[in-house]
Amino acid sequence: MIAPWAYCRNLASVAPSVCDVSEEEARHLSASRRLRAGDAITLFDGTGLVADARVGTPRADGGLEVEVSAVRLASRVKPAIDIASALPKGDRLATLLEAAGALAARRFIPLLCERSVVAWNPSINARGARVLVAACKQARQPHLPEVAPAATVTDAVARSVEHQSAILMAHPRGARLTEVVGRLAQDRSAAAITVLIGPEGGFTDSEVAMATDHGAMLVSLGDSVLRIELAVAATLAAFRV
Repeated sequence: MIAPWAYCRNLASVAPSVCDVSEEEARHLSASRRLRAGDAITLFDGTGLVADARVGTPRADGGLEVEVSAVRLASRVKPAIDIASALPKGDRLATLLEAAGALAARRFIPLLCERSVVAWNPSINARGARVLVAACKQARQPHLPEVAPAATVTDAVARSVEHQSAILMAHPRGARLTEVVGRLAQDRSAAAITVLIGPEGGFTDSEVAMATDHGAMLVSLGDSVLRIELAVAATLAAFRV
């Protein structure tokens, strides 16, 4: 049986050691996973540290002491993918973040487009963090994606150029994403990639012109018109699966 994963923000980098797991994580381990003292679990801190551990002693505050026997540093999946995406409506943002966590996005950048209909609210961060943790636990991904400050298309492109990141822009007139992924896989210089995904109305001509003028490559996700969160999932899957 594969040991279930649990998030431990303050995971020590040495072993043996003891880690304090939060009340929320402890409740999940005991109720959903039905784990008891001595059962094996895997801890991760979201920065790449992963630990072999066993359930220990419950704390008075509802948390849990966990006994760590070994710690390792996991390598980040390559290439590093930053998703700069317009926001979907309602709970569909949770689906987008689940894809970002499970399919190992390095960073999620809320994208403010000319045709955006949903504005970014920093209060989303708390719930978004919980969604990302749950997605990484489920998929056994040791790195939590960063949620970056919201950016316009111009700002996101400028940031990518500054950091020498390849830029892809989802657009129906672009080359097939699967073909582009194959070419990038052979290009060792493309260590980081920023993918721009627009709102349901698409990018404006001026946004497309600005991005391509700065080196962005237009990529098509296929013949279907996908909702934003599905476009994010399809894009990441093309690189990861």
